[in-house]
Amino acid sequence: MEALRAILRAVPKSGLDQGNFIDNFYRKIRENDDTFVGFIGGGTYNFRKDFLIAGFDVNIVARKIGVDGSQYGGDIGRFMDLGVDKQALLDGMTLGRDGRIFSGDEKDYDRTYHVSQNIAALVEYGCDIKDIVSHIAKKYQLESFEELQQYGAGLDINELISSMNPDDVIENIEKAIELGADVDVNELLDSPELRRVWVYKIDELLALGADPQKIAAKIPPHEVGYNYRTRRFDKPPYNDLYGFRKRYPEIFRMALERVKKEVAEAA
Repeated sequence: MEALRAILRAVPKSGLDQGNFIDNFYRKIRENDDTFVGFIGGGTYNFRKDFLIAGFDVNIVARKIGVDGSQYGGDIGRFMDLGVDKQALLDGMTLGRDGRIFSGDEKDYDRTYHVSQNIAALVEYGCDIKDIVSHIAKKYQLESFEELQQYGAGLDINELISSMNPDDVIENIEKAIELGADVDVNELLDSPELRRVWVYKIDELLALGADPQKIAAKIPPHEVGYNYRTRRFDKPPYNDLYGFRKRYPEIFRMALERVKKEVAEAA
């Protein structure tokens, strides 16, 4: 690693040169992913610390490699101590391995989780709350709703819910209702965009007045014993699915019949 740091220290200090060096450096690693520098400690080694120690511009490092905001091993504090630009910090925290920052596409929402976990620190650093919100996926906006409102986000719970993926609304439906959202659970279950209802949510949904048949229509195939690998149904008691079958026999029956029909039609 000392040899690597000696090389880094020799890189010209202009922003363009540093950015190009980082791009080329990672391109070489991707082309030789079996090299020891590609993987350290069982995970991809990102070299942020090495670039920063070598004197690379903190904003270029943030935008090119990202900022880890996790509670365990994260380096958001180091970037703040070095005076990272607020926009570069937020963009870096949502940088994906494909080099794109979060742009509102909910398929990329996982990369925004650490922003939602550092709201107070980001506000204290001087980041605008509206800008923070724009770097948090809708699912995590709901989960962090009270804290965001505390800092003046001015979110409307019904507007937020109406703009969310139905799967994420179902996942957090009790919280949404506690926050005052006007949610019709059966209308939500009818949504063609709703892909699945996990069995551990059934109690909540029934308590909110959900139609058992609508729940059964969204139970994933593997929850009733369909084995994707063998393309067959496991024999009773469907491995660990017995609890579902025993607790909700009618919902289980309707879901099983639906899945069997879908499998037969697809054959």
